[in-house]
Amino acid sequence: MKEIPDKIKMLLAEGKFTYFCTTGADLRPHVTPMIFVHDAKSNKILLMSSRNSKKVRNLRSKNSVSLTVDVRNPVNPFLNYGVMIQGVARVLDLKKRMRVLEMFSRKYPRFVRRKNLKEKLLPIYPDVIIEVAPKLMVYWRGAHFTRWEAA
Repeated sequence: MKEIPDKIKMLLAEGKFTYFCTTGADLRPHVTPMIFVHDAKSNKILLMSSRNSKKVRNLRSKNSVSLTVDVRNPVNPFLNYGVMIQGVARVLDLKKRMRVLEMFSRKYPRFVRRKNLKEKLLPIYPDVIIEVAPKLMVYWRGAHFTRWEAA
């Protein structure tokens, strides 16, 4: 696997929200703000959702996705930085992935409580994991860009 630049790894480790975009059979984009974790070992982006959500329904017909993690400076936009990721997603059963729940618990302790992982975590109860395998990452800081592509 081609090494990801440190600045991208850091942003994925520290970033709190992503804007996740799917496209359904009708080719209309659907963008949702979500919490996420980056599994540095496998280089996968992991998100939790309900199997009945629009994004998961979209993934049944088209598994190409895009997501953005960014940090914005409202005073000076040249200090903005972020990463746009394009990749392929697959939907996995959350119940069989306790390791992923632990990763979310460490990053988002207020959303995921270790003592009772089955309680409602978000407005809808997540029962699936969306696993994104990045194919392209574009990092920016101000007007400077760095491109990473999977080997």
